Amino acid sequence: MKYTDGEEYSENNNSDEKKDKKLLIGFALMLVFIVLFSVFLFSPKKDKTQVKVVKSDKKTERPASKNNFAALKVPPKIPVLNPGQKFHFTIQRDIYFNGDMTNINLKINLPQDVPNRQKVANVTITPQPQKIETKDGEKYAIIHFSSAPEKIIVSISGDAVVRTYNLENALKVNKNIDGALSEEDKQYYLRADKGLDVDNSYMIRVANGIETATNDVDTVKNIFDFVVNHMRYNKNEVNVDKGSLLAMQSGTGVCEEFSNLFVTLCRIKGIPARVITGFDIPFTDEENLLELGHAWAEVYFPQYGWVVFDPTNKLGSAIRKKSEELGISPYDLISGLIKYRTYLTVPAKEVSVRYDGRGSVVSKNLRIEYKRI
Repeated sequence: MKYTDGEEYSENNNSDEKKDKKLLIGFALMLVFIVLFSVFLFSPKKDKTQVKVVKSDKKTERPASKNNFAALKVPPKIPVLNPGQKFHFTIQRDIYFNGDMTNINLKINLPQDVPNRQKVANVTITPQPQKIETKDGEKYAIIHFSSAPEKIIVSISGDAVVRTYNLENALKVNKNIDGALSEEDKQYYLRADKGLDVDNSYMIRVANGIETATNDVDTVKNIFDFVVNHMRYNKNEVNVDKGSLLAMQSGTGVCEEFSNLFVTLCRIKGIPARVITGFDIPFTDEENLLELGHAWAEVYFPQYGWVVFDPTNKLGSAIRKKSEELGISPYDLISGLIKYRTYLTVPAKEVSVRYDGRGSVVSKNLRIEYKRI
């Protein structure tokens, strides 16, 4: 074969040229593949939890209570206190000191009056405090030591009258006993906070999976049922302080985890809620009892004010099984069981300390005694 330039090519030369073109194309395609794969492999990954969350506006009717609580056929137990009965309390804790410390100031949170719910009087503190302070609505005793003892027992005694404002009582009163929340306060009780993972996308998806009822009261009952059904009480997790996200993921905890999860889900649903701490008096026929501290919740409704909800469920599967047998919700069952329970409110940060030098201060064995007056 001849070309115009007179150069002569064989068929083999032409074949080699085609092979070279194929190799070049293959090499180019390989380069493109390598570049694309590298971009995919080394580009920053999106956090899978950071997904777009779309809240549903769908509302459903919560089934009416079947009022089968009486079918439990449980003999009524006499609570330590009748509603509104005056009682004497003594709160004690052991304080241990370790290290080379001087000029020590222990700050102990004191129970105090809560409008429409709790009156406290005749408070005495041992050891004798140097002064009593009030700041941001909380009252403290300041106990001073020039040098560190090995151990002391701090005791706070007083008289109290408590009226637990649960939903049953709120329905009887049928008015807002606390007044309207300002917009600033409302946003405060809807925000994310320590232990309350309100802005976490996983928690938002969980909340969206709980039915929003036609009114806030029934929505809160739906949230209550969800927490009771999901969580398992584990007494070995006292002082773990998981927060709502880890509580949801593990499904276990104590009263702090139950309450944190409940409050978080309420807030995500747009319902103001808060965790309350102190002591609950369970049913017992004894004049005196020892009881650890407790955490529960309060939810704000414009028609009632702040209402107590206690989602902590220590009986686990027994409660769920019994509620199914009776054809009632976990909320109806538990609220029926604890409707006369008394809650003495004491702020959560019971003890804080300042000192010179180096060392540590540990509070242990928080306990309380109650006695009718």
